[in-house]
Amino acid sequence: MREQTLIQQQSLSLGGSPLDDGEGADAGGLVTVLHAPYAEQLPVGGLSVREVRERFRDRLDIHPEAVAFVDGHPVDDDTVVNEGQRLMFMRPAGEKGGR
Repeated sequence: MREQTLIQQQSLSLGGSPLDDGEGADAGGLVTVLHAPYAEQLPVGGLSVREVRERFRDRLDIHPEAVAFVDGHPVDDDTVVNEGQRLMFMRPAGEKGGR
């Protein structure tokens, strides 16, 4: 909850969104994006899973092989997320060793 308060305060004081990366990231509705231990509500409604994965890869430490789920259902990277949905990235369990 502190993150949301801080984001709102920064938006008011800076006159813009701290999430705006110059590519219109704040144009969409809020989507809850999770990748343990991170969980944030981000303005990514209308973007594909691939776009969210690329844009927030470093911020949420999303592994390239993480599987995407929207509202608990596995989806591919071309799926578009909508406002109010939950997008979760999970690494497959039981991985061991090298290839």
